[in-house]
Amino acid sequence: MADNIARKVLKEGMRIWIVTTDRLQATFAQVREELEDAVAEVRYEREHQVESATQCPDAQAPEPDAVTPKSTTRRARSPRTGAARKPTVAKVTA
Repeated sequence: MADNIARKVLKEGMRIWIVTTDRLQATFAQVREELEDAVAEVRYEREHQVESATQCPDAQAPEPDAVTPKSTTRRARSPRTGAARKPTVAKVTA
């Protein structure tokens, strides 16, 4: 009698194991397909971005003649009042 119960329990356990693993495999296969589709879409979009960037470089970068360098000279200002400082002259002592 104990053998019969143990056999039924083992048989049911193996059936549950097989059904569960089959469902998990099907779920993982579906998730894998969805991820592969998403990766393919991202690659496709990225390729088109790269192609459009290489075909139209003028639209993104300004022409060298149109770029003007900024002036780097500034007037010195007093930190408190904001008024222009008097130029300092170095004194030479001999």
